[in-house]
Amino acid sequence: MESILHLLFLLQFLPLLSSSESYNPQVKYFINCGSDSNVDLVGPRNFVGDKNSNPSFSVGKSNSIQNENPLPGISPLYHTARIYSKISRYMLNITQTGSYLIRLHFFPFSFKKTHLADALFNVSASNFSLLSNFSVRNSSTEFPVIKEFFLTIAEGNFDIYFIPADETRFAFVNAIEAFLLPPNFFIDSLTAIPPLHTKDGALRTLYRINVGGPEVYDTLWRNWVPDDDYLTSGSSEQVSYDGELQESRQRLVVKEIAPDAVYRTCKKVSIDNNGPSNFTSITWRFNVSKEARHLVRLHVCDFFSPSPGTVKFDLNISTNFSQVIDPNSDGYSEMRIPLFYDYVVSSDDSGYMSFSIAPKENSIKKVAFLNGLEIMEFVGNSTFEVPVEHETRKHLAFKIGSTKDVALILILILLLSICLRLRRLKPVKALILENEFLYGRGRSPNSTTERTENASIVTNLNTSKSPEDASSL
Repeated sequence: MESILHLLFLLQFLPLLSSSESYNPQVKYFINCGSDSNVDLVGPRNFVGDKNSNPSFSVGKSNSIQNENPLPGISPLYHTARIYSKISRYMLNITQTGSYLIRLHFFPFSFKKTHLADALFNVSASNFSLLSNFSVRNSSTEFPVIKEFFLTIAEGNFDIYFIPADETRFAFVNAIEAFLLPPNFFIDSLTAIPPLHTKDGALRTLYRINVGGPEVYDTLWRNWVPDDDYLTSGSSEQVSYDGELQESRQRLVVKEIAPDAVYRTCKKVSIDNNGPSNFTSITWRFNVSKEARHLVRLHVCDFFSPSPGTVKFDLNISTNFSQVIDPNSDGYSEMRIPLFYDYVVSSDDSGYMSFSIAPKENSIKKVAFLNGLEIMEFVGNSTFEVPVEHETRKHLAFKIGSTKDVALILILILLLSICLRLRRLKPVKALILENEFLYGRGRSPNSTTERTENASIVTNLNTSKSPEDASSL
């Protein structure tokens, strides 16, 4: 068991074997929760211990615990955790507005009578529910459990709320990553069908697939897993390319969209023009939430066609979405160019989503292929209200003092008015009018204040058709 965990840990952080250098984000947080020690991982990523004083983040009301008997081979990143027994926030100071990748790491262990595997909790940020009734026991993956999200975050304080499911439960986290993505990584598109309005929600990563290739890791420290476990039908050919991939001269390039290793392998199906084919399509199937909105990103690179414009094929997602994939649409004429396509697709009530590709009859070269696939789910709005716990005592005292002052003034005005009316002096009309003006008829109406709320800024996502086909945020 220990050797398996050790192997899983090494694989989790194995660097991508390519000539690409790791991405160095302008704004980044790598935090080792509940620890006073820093942990270096490949990348490089230096996870700083959050018990050390740091003005750029705040841990909230919580406790730190340590695994006193960690298994051999487990990274020190998972030897400690921060535990929350009540609703509390982890605050990060964001210095630049943009699209961010957020990762939360969970590795359960026991500390005295506390068993992290028993935790049941919610996580919310930017008014979106990132995790709901989350428990590591229910995870389908091996430990550590790493949950990944994409959000657009405005400059200022970014709060991640950890919310225990009830008073007898608790929340925890072992490590937090948050860093700014490259420009044009995600972009809204009003011309897409359907239109992509990503400010309406955040994204949670479900699957990241390297079709036809091995498990690889990219410059954003993301892992791409092989597609074999998700194939359901069709006979395909696995193809790899050892030549040089071309950089588009006609479209904007975002190198971090996917690594070259993904674009160098694919699975394809073809129809022989000289005879019939028993299998004319390939189908993959993935478990997803029922009746949920998803962003689907397909990666393709045509490195085997004889010339541009000779291949186009059909893509079908479940039974409610179809699209013709043509790498040389819109007048482009390029070969061996990494491309991606973004689509917003809603799942049905079956609980899964299927992807099928098939050659198109009117294509010059009758072939269909796929290099990579990503499936991300739009998360819903959070139903939990942020607790009013950040007002200082001084501010509260000021409010209370102000209330007392107003009440005292009103009482004095009332007493003075009564005294004036009880005076037995000869009436002076001008004085009476003056008094009525001052204390009665001339009082200004209560002013009203309009309150406005700024909408949360969330993931900008791209419906452009290639890493090169994006426009700026």
